[in-house]
Amino acid sequence: MEAVSEYHRIFGFYPATILADRAYPNRENKLWCTAHGIRLSGPRLGRKSITEKASESKQIYQDGCERVAIEGEFGVVKRRYGLDRIMCRQPDTSMTSIAMGFFAANMERKLRLLFAPLNEWSLDYDFDLGEIILFPVIDEIAVIQ
Repeated sequence: MEAVSEYHRIFGFYPATILADRAYPNRENKLWCTAHGIRLSGPRLGRKSITEKASESKQIYQDGCERVAIEGEFGVVKRRYGLDRIMCRQPDTSMTSIAMGFFAANMERKLRLLFAPLNEWSLDYDFDLGEIILFPVIDEIAVIQ
């Protein structure tokens, strides 16, 4: 509820849907989301008819597919940007480290989109040097005879 309230404070409206873990959709959270006009992923509480089960299972499957993409991005940020190695003791420092990891991931994505139209350059991040490296992409390999 705190994260959704913070979202509302920043953007001025509530999200249309929350794709949450299985532990999140309890009775209290579902009632809170319903009161604010938010659809919460997961099965609804109570007994369902056969037609409701079929339509609900399709929606749960679709929500799961969208959630897999988000979880995959978390895994990439953990591996490539060191979120799995945060050892800060203070909560503020930990949050700063996490924010910087996602900032770096977002900036790399934006840079890739910026350079994608060129199709002749690619970029990579060298962790040892701590810098972004541009290098040409070789489409054809020359055969030397």
